[in-house]
Amino acid sequence: DRLAACDSRSKLLHRLNTRPCVGLWKLTGSAAFPACAKRSVMIHVPSRYSGGVSQEVASWTQTRQEIEVRVPVPDHLVGERVKCNIEAQRYLLYWEGPGAGEKLRLNEVGGVLSAIVVIDNSLWSVETEGEKRTVVISLRKAVPGLWHRLLAADPAVEDPKQLDGLERAQPRSRDELLKDAKARAGAALDGPSKAKPHSIEGREGERIELSPADLPELPVLSVRRCTDCTIVLPASLAVVKLSVEGCTRVGVTVNGKVLTETLEVWRCEECAVHI
Repeated sequence: DRLAACDSRSKLLHRLNTRPCVGLWKLTGSAAFPACAKRSVMIHVPSRYSGGVSQEVASWTQTRQEIEVRVPVPDHLVGERVKCNIEAQRYLLYWEGPGAGEKLRLNEVGGVLSAIVVIDNSLWSVETEGEKRTVVISLRKAVPGLWHRLLAADPAVEDPKQLDGLERAQPRSRDELLKDAKARAGAALDGPSKAKPHSIEGREGERIELSPADLPELPVLSVRRCTDCTIVLPASLAVVKLSVEGCTRVGVTVNGKVLTETLEVWRCEECAVHI
């Protein structure tokens, strides 16, 4: 179902190097933590912002680093008949479709982009859901920031609005990050009676699928000293913060929201977090 050897969002795998690491990492896909990563690592998940509709068919959203364009194509098309060219300041998607009578006509979407993209980090694929087909184009911005139009010829959209998480400026330290996140959450996180700690500890060889019914209303979730486990946070679940400590061969999949956009991982071996 895919034409490119990548997923639809051009999610990248960021691996920590062989030195003990500490710092703030940008993450758009998965992070793998090798055995040597003994010190604390904090991850910030880039927020997604609104974009618009270009040429009446191409809908797009964005992070500060990337544009995602989605274009529906006819259900009957096979992958070889859909093509996409990506250049530094242009993209062109085209396919053959029925025209007048028995003739085929060339359908084109795209044009001159409003800013420059990085070709080597820009990808496209075809998603299939049932009988529906959608071309997904991921364009890596050469200069991080928010775009107000996709193509140079498009009308400017209103100021992009954040579609997930909470808006904030990136702080300089871990303490500033947590303080700023709590201030943005406001009354929802105000006081220890509302944000409640919840731990998953000492589990081995299990698949643990959490649900909102299993946790307090505003959980601060900690995964500690687990081995060979898979832990899944569903889309319906929102946690204040997520930390993983002292685990071995544990995979954590986050489909829901982390309100403070903060993930802490330390003293872990062969663990992975999938966002």
